[in-house]
Order: sequence, then C-alpha cells, then structure tokens
Amino acid sequence: MVSKMRKQVIRVACFLLGLAILLQGLGWLYRPRNNDNAGGTLLESAKGYLSEPADSIDVFFVGSSEFYRGVCPMRIWDEAGITTYDMASSSQRLYQSTLYIQEILETHHPKLIVVDAYTVIRRDEVDPSLFYDLCGIFPLLDYHGNWKLFGPQELMSPVAYTNHVAAKGFRPRAKAVKANTKRYMRKSANSTPFGWAKQGYMRRIEAMCKKAGTELLIMAVPSTVNWNYNRHNAIQTYADKRGIPFLDLNTVVDEVGIDPATDYMDGGDHLNGPGAKKVSIYLAHYLKEQYGFADHRDDPAYASWQADYDSLYANE
Repeated sequence: MVSKMRKQVIRVACFLLGLAILLQGLGWLYRPRNNDNAGGTLLESAKGYLSEPADSIDVFFVGSSEFYRGVCPMRIWDEAGITTYDMASSSQRLYQSTLYIQEILETHHPKLIVVDAYTVIRRDEVDPSLFYDLCGIFPLLDYHGNWKLFGPQELMSPVAYTNHVAAKGFRPRAKAVKANTKRYMRKSANSTPFGWAKQGYMRRIEAMCKKAGTELLIMAVPSTVNWNYNRHNAIQTYADKRGIPFLDLNTVVDEVGIDPATDYMDGGDHLNGPGAKKVSIYLAHYLKEQYGFADHRDDPAYASWQADYDSLYANE
C-alpha cells in the first residue's frame, strides 16, 4: 500500500514538473516581441522604458493613474536634468506594482523607485493577487493572448524593444473641472489601516529594492477625492515603522501651488496638465535636494531626452 501511494505521489510530482516546464517553454515562446500592443505588450505607454538604454533612468514612478496624470517626467528633465519614467497604469494594484518593479529591475538599476501611496492604501481584492504572483513565475499567464497575434514568422522573430515613448509614460489632460475641497485634508488623529496582504507586498518591494541597491520612496499626488488625514496617518505610521520616506504632496499643496479651481481634470480625482507641471517642478527640486541626482542636460549621452522634451513642449 505504501509503495503504491509512493508511486502515485511520484507520478503527480512528475506531471506537475512537466506542466511547469511546458508553461515556462510556452511563456518564452509567446513572450512579447516588442514593447507595443502589436508586439504583445499590454501596457504600451507604461512599458516604453524598455526601449531606453539600460540603466539610463534615475527614477521610476510606479503606480496608478494618479501618477501618469500627475507626474510629468519631461518637466522634471527640463527643470533638473533628472531622468524619470511613469511605470503607471489605470487602477494599478499593489500586487501589480510588485510584479512591475521586478520587471523594471531586470533591465534598469534606478537610484530610486517611487511607489504610489494610493495603491498602498486603497482597498483591493486578495484573490487576483495570487494570479499576479503566478505571472511572476509563469509569464505565459500574463501573455496568453499573444497566440492571437503571433504566427510562425512572429514566433521565430527576435525580441526588439523599439517603441519609443517621448512622454515617458505621462498621459496629460488639459480639461479643468473645479475640485471640491470642503473636507479635503482636515486635520485628524485617526488612521485608516491597511491589511496584512498590502504590508506583505510592501515588504517584497523593500526587499527587491534593497537587493538592487535602489532607494524607495512612498508618494501621494494631490487628490481631493482620494486623500484625507486618516489615510495620510496610516501611510506615515507604516513608513516611519519601516524607515521609508513618505512624501505626501496633499500636505504641501500651497507650496506646490495647486489651484483647486484650475489644476484638476475631473473635480479633484486627477490632476490635469497644468497641475502636473506644478507637481513635477516641485518634485524636480525635491529629488535634487534629497537624493543629489546628477544633472544630465549637458551630457551628450542623454541628448535624446532633450529632443523628446523639445518635441513635446518647444512650441509652448
């Protein structure tokens, strides 16, 4: 009986090992061929960084639409010569951020990764996080739809990341809708705690950054809809406990110069282009002062950054 059970266990183990090898092989076969939609990449704008030279980006902003609407890398470049990128996507969850940071560190070694405080504090479902954990092991789960895009010729073609994104992940809107600030950031001693799953993902992010020699910053972009002092207190308490800097721009909106009448695109949820410009100029000086980043504007190796800025803003 014991011998029979042992054989069954061995058969199951061999089956699972074979399945794992098959999934790995198919994941390699159906991996994206380019960093655009046609090449099998889902987040075309956010993954434009893959076409940038390795180790050429100083800072990655990883998070939700709060980042890709509120942080303009080209404004930071123009103000301080620091290279940054918005690896941000709509409604990004912290478990997704963890996977994206893992991917970033495979091709770049930034001096700083900035995590969106909103992805940390917002309420999430736990179940989908298990899927993204498995995607880190078996990429096919994330790219399974690529069989619709790739025929024999595409499957045999090499990987070439050629999709250049001049705005570096930033997606602005010019529309202005006045924000309601009636209860915005009223002082409070209360806190809105976040659960064990979120803390677990943050610890994984901390560990990845530490291993890569990359510093970590948690940051909140001004948002009258998404931020209050309860949330601020929760993130601040966690950040202090873990020794992570926390920059909450909601507490310094007057210094940043945010005008609730003109600087939000949708009544206080997201910043518009003018609001993002103010945040980005503030960030340029903050990053320079706090982290001592070099100014690359006179470095010929970074001439493409100036060219991208000129292509976007030369006619302002």
